[in-house]
Amino acid sequence: MSGFHAGALELYVPRNSMAHRWSARTRVLLVFAFLVAVAATRAVPTAWAVLAGILLGGCIAARLSPLLILQRALVALPFLVAAVPLAFVGPPGRYESICATTVLSVAAAAWLAATTRFPDLARAMAQLGVPRVLVSVAVMAWR
Repeated sequence: MSGFHAGALELYVPRNSMAHRWSARTRVLLVFAFLVAVAATRAVPTAWAVLAGILLGGCIAARLSPLLILQRALVALPFLVAAVPLAFVGPPGRYESICATTVLSVAAAAWLAATTRFPDLARAMAQLGVPRVLVSVAVMAWR
């Protein structure tokens, strides 16, 4: 996967950290496992706090500011605003669940982008058996 270029959209934050030294495959698998845990958690604030703590631990391991990750997670804000009516018409706790899972998931993706260069991420996805079509779509979206 040659021919990549780092441009203004590069989200990678170079650091000399334990997390940055892990292979890209390891980081992809860790984030995937985290996302599965987030998806399996329904309306349990204690579990959300534990998952947020795990993400904070990842920030510490990567020597990244948690505020940087939260700032990048703000990309989800329009979707959270669009879900506001669920707070009034949906079942109790549904809106809070949507907010927590969205913020945790987007923050995990932001952490992965901050610790992994995109060419390494695309290569790791291919090595882990992600279908070539999905890797190609990600590469084309990046360019």
